[in-house]
Amino acid sequence: MIAKYLERIGDHATNIAEWVVFSITGEHPKYKGESDDLLR
Repeated sequence: MIAKYLERIGDHATNIAEWVVFSITGEHPKYKGESDDLLR
């Protein structure tokens, strides 16, 4: 049960980190480089 909560905390921390990166750079870390593949 504690592992479940720790996993959720980790997921939230990941989401916050991705939001910070997006706010600063304007690029989403998960989809970086995929837009170039779609344009070809």
